[in-house]
Formats: sequence, structure tokens, C-alpha cells
Amino acid sequence: MSSHDLDLVARARQGDRPAFREIVDRHQADVFHLALGLLARREDAEDVVQEVFIRAYRSLKSFRGEAGLGTWLYRITMNASRDHQRRHKWMALQESLGVVPDSARWADRHPDTDPERSTASREVRRDVGRALERLSATERRVFVLRHLRQLSVRETAQVLGRAEGTVKNLLFRALRKLRAELAAHRRVEETPS
Repeated sequence: MSSHDLDLVARARQGDRPAFREIVDRHQADVFHLALGLLARREDAEDVVQEVFIRAYRSLKSFRGEAGLGTWLYRITMNASRDHQRRHKWMALQESLGVVPDSARWADRHPDTDPERSTASREVRRDVGRALERLSATERRVFVLRHLRQLSVRETAQVLGRAEGTVKNLLFRALRKLRAELAAHRRVEETPS
């Protein structure tokens, strides 16, 4: 963990609100994008972000610093997202996967003026979203953390509280299922009418 994060945590533990505000400012976008990747709906992700930082504030004194602050917040985000899903009976992603942070930011700043390309992009996101719906909740979490949030296998294991070997196995299964699902879907689309 960076010395700056350690300093912020120490100050926030002493009741320094600006220090906690800086923690929120530094990590809010990452927490939001992880929640959005898990829940798919912007409104749900926004609710979870609020819950994450409320939980973080309440449990800041118990933060031991064994993992990085971001990893700790990701773990809280995973738990808050799971709780949110239980409350709202979410069992699968329900919207297309327009959640990759860099491309989403780029798309907002550079709208596609080519209608065919824009339609194809929406179709690809829809196809990937449908394929992700077929993964188990655990496989989807591993995939989102590793490939959308670009955490290492080790960091993913820390966030999920699982062994690295288990994460690798889940990731392998998720990728195999996604490849099969997307290949089958493409074959159906390419079949002449």
C-alpha cells in the first residue's frame, strides 16, 4: 500500500473528514466500475458505491493494511454487490456490457458517427452480455475482476478471499464457457437464411 494511502487511513481513523473524502475521491471511480461490471445497471452500481463507502468508514478502524486499500475496497464492493443482488433478486447480468471504463469514457467523448459501426458495437456488447449471463455468479465475478478491472490473479484471489489456484480454475472455466457461447452465437448469425 502506498504511503499516501497509509497516511490517509491514519488521518481518517482520527476523524479527519477531508482525509476520508480524499480516499473516496481516489477510489470512487474504480469501485463504481467494479459494481457496474457486477450489477450492469448504473442505478444499482451508484447505490452500491454509497454503501461501500459507508461500510468502509464504519470499519476503517479494523483495516489492517495487509492488502492494499484498493483491494480492501474491492472486497467490500464484492460483498455489497452480492448483498444488493440478494435484496433485489438479481441472478444474472441483465443489460449489455457497456461497462469497460476506458472504452466507455472514450465513447462518451468520441461518439461514433458511423451508424453501422455503432450498431455492430452494440451487438457485440449485447452478445458478450448474454454470454456472461450464462456464467455462474462466481465465474462472472472472477472474469470481471481479472479482465474488466484488470486485477492480477493474486489481487483477484485477495478480493474474493480464495486461493490463487481456485481463481485460475474459475477463470479458465469462465473463458472456456464464454468462447463456446460466443462461437455458437456467431455460427447461428452466420447461417444463411
